[in-house]
Amino acid sequence: MTDCKTVIRNADVAEDMQQNAIEWVLEKYNIQKVQLRNKQEEQINLPLITLPALSERSSEAVAALRQQPIDEQRRHLGFAMVRIAKENILLLFTVAGVVAGIILGISLRDPEVKWNKRHLSYLRFPGDVFVQMLKMLILPLIMSSIITSLASVDSNTAGKLGMISLIYYFMTTMMAVILGIVLVVMIQPGKWMTTNIEEIVGEVNKAPYKTPCRALFPENLVEATFRSHKVCMKFLNGSQSVNPDYVLKMSPEARTVFTELPEKVTSDGMNILGLVMFSVALGITISWIGEEGAALKAFFKSLEAVSMKLISLVIWYSPVGITFLIAAQIVGMKDPGKELQRLMGYMITVLIGLFIHGFVMLPILMITLARRNPVKYVYGMAQALLTALATSSSSATLPLSIKCVEENNGVDSRVARFPRVSKEMRHSLSYYLQYTKVM
Repeated sequence: MTDCKTVIRNADVAEDMQQNAIEWVLEKYNIQKVQLRNKQEEQINLPLITLPALSERSSEAVAALRQQPIDEQRRHLGFAMVRIAKENILLLFTVAGVVAGIILGISLRDPEVKWNKRHLSYLRFPGDVFVQMLKMLILPLIMSSIITSLASVDSNTAGKLGMISLIYYFMTTMMAVILGIVLVVMIQPGKWMTTNIEEIVGEVNKAPYKTPCRALFPENLVEATFRSHKVCMKFLNGSQSVNPDYVLKMSPEARTVFTELPEKVTSDGMNILGLVMFSVALGITISWIGEEGAALKAFFKSLEAVSMKLISLVIWYSPVGITFLIAAQIVGMKDPGKELQRLMGYMITVLIGLFIHGFVMLPILMITLARRNPVKYVYGMAQALLTALATSSSSATLPLSIKCVEENNGVDSRVARFPRVSKEMRHSLSYYLQYTKVM
């Protein structure tokens, strides 16, 4: 074979079942494998191996491998398993952390001994450190990634991406809302509950107003990094506050005896919408002014690279953090059997809705629109999904999601870091709202 010194430019054109055979051919004939991370920016004139030639060589490799002794075949199989383990070592550690957390939580749980909040905080401490480290990286990552991505594309491209994103968000959210209403009407989980919903969620004295426009334009940008504001409607009967749920169920005539008082409420936590809006405006402006904003663009690009490197270091601590987070959740349960019985209908309805949406609707959209294998894509997001399972925080999972999308699933960084409404776009929240309202 005189042409075996050829360089492969794109090795992922072969099927997964042929991958080991291809690697064997590359190793045997000393072929150098080159993968281009960004095919649009790096233009290298390299000869290509076509699919027929690649299939012919892989078939030859399989035939040659079958002629090897059993010990030689086992050796090649062992090398392949070691290579796969090295490539997925972090994912394996994370799965082991989930299993270890479940085992630790069950072993520490004692129905006769109740853990107080102080002892639970000690058990959660390693996990809380992990969550806080992830949240610490949210602000620099979000701002730098959005500014860099928008500063690197022209306004027409940014407008098209924004329009496609909005259409997709609206379409998937409406699908979630419609499916949630259909399921809750069919299953009727409220009839299964023997407990008043107020005993679970508590009594509320203020009805929040959704004011996204107000959140888009924070008064103080520095304050928006650690504090958010919302407007709540407070109902007063004289000087006494009244539960808004009772008032809102009344007719407009009966409601006139109460005084409606808008009240601005401050809560801890970043104003994500405000920061995203400022980052979008700054990134577009840098793109407009051209060379004058090159220094600022380079600064945020460096900040983005540093943030991603820090995330790469932090995620190696994730198996330890996930272990103690899951263990603390299991130990802190009051009576799992009683809680399960009380919320059985609600839980079944939510799980059915999430299963249909996550395993039927979204994969169909991915196959139809992106022409990608949903199973492989979900496998690439496994690290972020397991972290979300343990932390129950979309904010803490955001840095990991960006990293998994870019490195594991090969999405262009300008698309992966384009402004998203990840804080507001929650399909599971759509199901929760529909179920709670109908119940």
